Amino acid sequence: MKIIRAFWGSQEKTWEEVPNKPIFEDEVVYVYGRENYEKFRSMGYEAVLMHFDSTEPKYSTVYDHFVHKLVILKWPNTHTANIYS
Repeated sequence: MKIIRAFWGSQEKTWEEVPNKPIFEDEVVYVYGRENYEKFRSMGYEAVLMHFDSTEPKYSTVYDHFVHKLVILKWPNTHTANIYS
């Protein structure tokens, strides 16, 4: 079973919640932001780049910011590669 992690945003405190290395064998991180993507890859995570920016502007309101997670949860069922590959 795949373990899916969703990551978006650019606040440094969010990184405090991320383990320094993957803790599950079959974990994949769907990431917004090229810098976030590169950081996850350098930590040994399998990562999928969802958007070059750290957030999707249309979902960057207090009411819509969790849409990022919904998009990510839907993505693996319909795609197999990075959105920008």
